Amino acid sequence: MIRNCLALSIILLAAPASLANPFAVPVDSTQSSLQVELCISGSCDTDISPLQGSWMIDLDAVDTPTSITLFDLMFQATQDLVHHIEIVIIFPLGDFDSTTTGLEILYATPGWPSGPAPVVTDAFTFFNVPLQAEGALAYIATGVVCDLLTNAGQLCIDTRDLGLKGVQTADQINGTVTSIGGVVTLASTGSIQRPLDPANPGLGDITLTWTVHGEVLVPDPLPGDLDGDGDVDSDDYTTFSACFSGPGVTIPPPGCHPTNFANADLDGELDVDCDDWDMFALAFENSQGVPPDVLGECLGGIPTTSQWGLMVMAMLVLTAGTLVHGTKEHSLDETQTGTARDRSGGALRGAG
Repeated sequence: MIRNCLALSIILLAAPASLANPFAVPVDSTQSSLQVELCISGSCDTDISPLQGSWMIDLDAVDTPTSITLFDLMFQATQDLVHHIEIVIIFPLGDFDSTTTGLEILYATPGWPSGPAPVVTDAFTFFNVPLQAEGALAYIATGVVCDLLTNAGQLCIDTRDLGLKGVQTADQINGTVTSIGGVVTLASTGSIQRPLDPANPGLGDITLTWTVHGEVLVPDPLPGDLDGDGDVDSDDYTTFSACFSGPGVTIPPPGCHPTNFANADLDGELDVDCDDWDMFALAFENSQGVPPDVLGECLGGIPTTSQWGLMVMAMLVLTAGTLVHGTKEHSLDETQTGTARDRSGGALRGAG
């Protein structure tokens, strides 16, 4: 879970703008497995464990994907893997017994993508994918196997941290991806191989081969959510502002990635103008509860709900002020008229 959160944070902060809507596909452990083959001096043994974990991918189009990008993967064996290797030449010469715990296969550069890889008739292939194995391999060697290890400068009883072996490259990861009704189904196979002792590659090696299957419902994108994080906020405002170019301008301005430009074109007219701003401002207010700062180029745009409210209140205040002012003037006129009458009456009485 911590790795998933960290990877997603790295994706949102560091990934290219065109790859801003990754989603996780959980591994179905009932249909996924990890096979581990361990070989010592040409003799091998194999064990298998179910797998759990997830992929983090991006599709260029969820409904009909034509390309797929890999951001992260984490496959975990749900069981310990046990191997027994016996060296026999006419009669037994030695044994190697091991138990591997906590075995994981991790994407070595989470957030920095592999691909995009084309999807052709649902199939795709990633090439040269950096991966790293994690886990602990505890072993006991006897007889000639112990001699082999001793000659290589290794202990006959030891525990190896597989994570210290460094990054391996999967030459190919093959798979298929389909989408029906927003449900994305992903299947994949791949393998990595590493020597037990990089300084003595002929001593033996370990090969990890996986078959994974998973699916997830991908919700329809939220209009205005330009970074794909499930809301419309200040980050999306910054992206929209960078892509604003005005009516009839169909080329992204400097600093705006073409994919962001296309996403900011909310009305589908191939430009990003004040019509798109009106739609973005409404989506922002619906998401955040307050309107965004007005985009200077669109001061004359359609007011948001809150702005309409402020306008109505202002009109009411102005109307009330006008009524009060008119009432005061009317009262003043009546007072002045009455005073004039009093003065006129006084003058007449004096004349009489």
